[in-house]
Amino acid sequence: MDKSGLETEWERRLNELGTSGNKNLTAWCKEKGYSIPQAKYWRKKLQSRNEIENQSAKWLTFEINSTDKPDIITRSGSLLIKIGPASIEVHPGFSSKLLQDVVKALSVIC
Repeated sequence: MDKSGLETEWERRLNELGTSGNKNLTAWCKEKGYSIPQAKYWRKKLQSRNEIENQSAKWLTFEINSTDKPDIITRSGSLLIKIGPASIEVHPGFSSKLLQDVVKALSVIC
């Protein structure tokens, strides 16, 4: 099973735990035959992922004087963002969620 399949499976399992009544993680794992440390790992990993996904983007409004930085604004009215060696050209009508996800990913690897 690949990583995304494993993540999906543990998400399903932990959702099952949540609907199983008053069972705690240890008792539930023993009943199902799951590894307790592995269940704790996936619970923490999935909670962290969900917290990141639920954070709202915080946008800052600013003005750019095109005579100061002529390479930032392109002729089409789009904005060029550079993060490390990567460049992102943002056009009017862009998806703010997509830009947020791309910037997060680039911030980690650049």
